[in-house]
Amino acid sequence: MFLNNVYFYSFLLVIIVLIDTNNGLSVPAGLRPAKKVGDPKEQIVPGKQQQLQQQQQQQLLQQQQQQQQQQQQQQQQQQQQQQQQQQQQQQEQQEELQQLQESEETGEEHRQQQQQQHDEALTLSPTPKVPPNLSIRSRMMAALSASVGESNKEKNSSNDETDNSSKSTNSPSKPPIIFPKANKKTVVGKIAPSGISKGSARVIVAPPSKLGTNNFGLNTVLQTNLVDSRGRIMKNVNSVPIKVPSSAEMRNARTRHTARQVESDADKVVPIKFGSTSRRR
Repeated sequence: MFLNNVYFYSFLLVIIVLIDTNNGLSVPAGLRPAKKVGDPKEQIVPGKQQQLQQQQQQQLLQQQQQQQQQQQQQQQQQQQQQQQQQQQQQQEQQEELQQLQESEETGEEHRQQQQQQHDEALTLSPTPKVPPNLSIRSRMMAALSASVGESNKEKNSSNDETDNSSKSTNSPSKPPIIFPKANKKTVVGKIAPSGISKGSARVIVAPPSKLGTNNFGLNTVLQTNLVDSRGRIMKNVNSVPIKVPSSAEMRNARTRHTARQVESDADKVVPIKFGSTSRRR
């Protein structure tokens, strides 16, 4: 037991002496050189780190300057491209304006040539006749001239009719015929021979020999066909009586119209209702 204790304590003393010698030879923590992690051979000096940091900062500054220079160059290139585009647009606009001016000049020359040709054609060719139906005045003048011509023709035809009627007085005449509504055929008076020209040929019915009730005591050359209130056709009617008021009635005549309001303002107002309408499906 004693020996064991001696060996144990001696071993402890040897260990303590070794530890003290190591501590005495070692440098304090602030003065000991540091080592890189993973690189035990290379020692790191404190001033070296600052130099490395400065170098890194300089590299960063150089990179930033290079980036700024590149950006400036890009901006300059963009400006140059924009200027080139503007110049191209201006050139295109100028070319378009020149083309328009040339086309206008050619168009004006073409128009002038056409006008000259038209004027020459008008001077050479006779003036065309204007048709009579271009305006209301021309239509009115045409109608008046036509009415004058027709009146002359009617006068000539009436003279021919008087000649024919004087010839037909010797031939026997028939009383006027009344056509009823039924679809029955009736005998029409004979047509007297006429010596009228082909252009103004007209059918003339011989005048009646005996005066009927519908003739009212007159026997004129011109005879017409009338329709009475019942719808019957009355042929060979010479005249129609018209009721004329007496002088006393004309003196005491009064107007039939009054000063009443025909349309009131209430009639003009139309009521309008707004609402949902029912849709049929």
